[in-house]
Amino acid sequence: AFQATDSCRKEAFKTALSCPSFDENATAKKEDKEIDILKKNQTVELAMLGVGDYFGEMATFIELPRSATVTAVTNVLMVSISKTDFKTLYHAISPGLEASVEQMVKRHMLQNLFHLKSPFLELIGTESACRMADELTITKVDRGTILFREGEEAKKFYFIYSGSLSVQKMNGRSGLSQRIGFLYPGDYFGEMAVINESKRLATITAETDSILLEITRDKFYKCFQETPWLIAEFIVRMKGKGVDLQSLLHYKKSMGVFINFLGSHDAKHLIDFCNAANSFYDQFDEMDSDAALQMAMDISKKYFGNDDTDNEKSISKDISEFAREAIASGVIPKDTFCIAEQKVKQIMENEMLPSFKKTDEFKSLMERMRAYDEMDVQLLA
Repeated sequence: AFQATDSCRKEAFKTALSCPSFDENATAKKEDKEIDILKKNQTVELAMLGVGDYFGEMATFIELPRSATVTAVTNVLMVSISKTDFKTLYHAISPGLEASVEQMVKRHMLQNLFHLKSPFLELIGTESACRMADELTITKVDRGTILFREGEEAKKFYFIYSGSLSVQKMNGRSGLSQRIGFLYPGDYFGEMAVINESKRLATITAETDSILLEITRDKFYKCFQETPWLIAEFIVRMKGKGVDLQSLLHYKKSMGVFINFLGSHDAKHLIDFCNAANSFYDQFDEMDSDAALQMAMDISKKYFGNDDTDNEKSISKDISEFAREAIASGVIPKDTFCIAEQKVKQIMENEMLPSFKKTDEFKSLMERMRAYDEMDVQLLA
C-alpha cells in the first residue's frame, strides 16, 4: 500500500504509528462521564469489530467526547495513531487529502445523526443526506455563544452533533427574554426561517461547548433541486395545522387527501378547474390562436356550465366573467383563466380548507407526516 510513497513518507508513517496490545476485557476507550451515567441504566451492544475494522477516526479530525465504550473481548493487536501524527501524515502524503478526510467525517457525522432518528434526515433519505453532507460546514461553538438573535436575518440551517443549546423568545408583555426550551444532539433548527426567507423566530444560545453542522440557504436548496418534493413535504410538516392551501397543493400526498375531501363534498370541480387553467397557461405559447380558442371553449363548457344558469358543480358567472367575455370575443389572452383561478383558490382557502382541517383525515395526515405543533415551530427559530 505504501510502495508509491518515497522513503521519507514511509518513515513519517512508521514514526506516527504505535502498536499497543490489549488483554481480554481491557477497556480501550472510556466514554465521557455524562454517557457513563446513562450506561448505569442500560448498556446496548452496537457492533462487534474484527480484523481489518477501524474505529475512532472522528478523533483524528475533530475533538469530540467518545460516544461509546470499546472493550476487547479477546486478546487484540492494534495499530493506533494520534490526531497530530495523523494530520502530519496526510499532509506529507497529499496536501489535498485533508479535504477528502473532512468529507468522510461529515458524512459519518450525518450518519450518526440518522441513528439518533433525526426526523428531517429520515425524511430525505441516505442519498440526499450524503449530498447535503458534502455542503455542510463543521462549527465548534463555546458555551455562552449566541448563534443568532430573534429578529435577525436567516442565512443558515443547523444540526446539533454534540452539546446542548437553549431557545429564548421575547415576552411581548414584559419585554424580557424567556427561555422556552432546549435542543440536543439529533435536533436541528433554523430551517423555518431559511425556507421561508423570514427573520429568526427565537434566540439560540450554546448552553455547553457544542459541535454543529451548518448549511447555507443557497447550498440547502442546491442539495434538493432534483427532488423538490422533499422541500414541499418539509414545508407541509413544518407548517403543520397552520398549513396554507398553496403549500398543501404543492405536496402530492397532502394534495391527494385534500382532493378526496373535496370529492366527498361535491367540490372536486374546483381543483380540477385550477389544474385545467394551469395547463392552459403552460401550453398557451405553443398553441396557435385557433387551438387556444378551442381549448378555452372546452374548459368553459366543462367548468362554467350554461350561460343562462349556474349549478352546484360549475364556476359561477361572477367568478368566470372575464374568461367568458374573452371567449365570446374570440380574442384569447394567456391569462384568460387567471382571475377565475385566483377566485376559486380563495374559495378553497377560505371555505374548504378550514373544514378540511377539522376532519380525521387531516389529523391522520399530520400524524403520519409527524407535522410540527406550535411548540415545535417556536423551537425552529
